[in-house]
Amino acid sequence: MQKANYLQGKRRNVVFFLIAALVVAADQLSKIWIRSNLDVGQSLAEMGFFRLTHIHNTGAAFGLFQV
Repeated sequence: MQKANYLQGKRRNVVFFLIAALVVAADQLSKIWIRSNLDVGQSLAEMGFFRLTHIHNTGAAFGLFQV
């Protein structure tokens, strides 16, 4: 019983970290694509409720503590 719980917990951790890695990879790939295909300030047409716009943030998260 304990071994089954251990394996189930281990599987859950693997799935969590796999999903987290995929999200980080998608984030980085989208940033690379936007930097290489859009000028600063340029937007793609709205796709549903998404609009991709190339901006440059000089601060920390959400533009806080700008330099």
